[in-house]
Amino acid sequence: TRADVLPHAVALVGGSQGGWVAPLAASLSPAAVAAVVSVSGPAVGPVPQEEYRLRRQLPAKGFTDRDVRRATALLHEQVDRVRAGDDPADVHAAQAPWHDAPWYPLLAGTSPASIGFLAGIADHDPEPALAALRRPFLAVYGADDVQVPVEASVEALDRILGRTGHPDHTVVVFPDADHGIRVRGRRAPGFDELVVTWLHRRLR
Repeated sequence: TRADVLPHAVALVGGSQGGWVAPLAASLSPAAVAAVVSVSGPAVGPVPQEEYRLRRQLPAKGFTDRDVRRATALLHEQVDRVRAGDDPADVHAAQAPWHDAPWYPLLAGTSPASIGFLAGIADHDPEPALAALRRPFLAVYGADDVQVPVEASVEALDRILGRTGHPDHTVVVFPDADHGIRVRGRRAPGFDELVVTWLHRRLR
């Protein structure tokens, strides 16, 4: 409805968890969205993504395999108990012996609110939205991302979009780049040009 916006040329760009949201929004409102860009968006569900993150991020910060196993167990305990009907505050209180562990702040659920949020999105499956997507789609990843399983996400996108015969999708992995598509703290060379050029060609 805004005069300064071309209604036929609106794209959604979702970063990280936004990589779940943007394809979902486009699948629900296909007439309103002309293209979708996902930047470091997982093509797997929240629990596999969090398991991957803990198994990569904790060792990178110097924590042990035992710490990783304990953190992963707490992740599953949080999700399973809230799914079963437990109050997130009770789940948080039950994990009090671990609150002072140096790795505990790296969990996704460290408070009743964040445990409730995590459990609330835990069953999200990105596949139906991706399978329903017909608009041009660009997915960008950093090869050294310790938060999102890049290899598994690329494989999932190839499988889902290939099976549905998606007409226009591009997947790009920037070498040596992290979750924010940065290399040694700076934006990966070519990232901005890629996104702008890709969008320009599809939003004429």
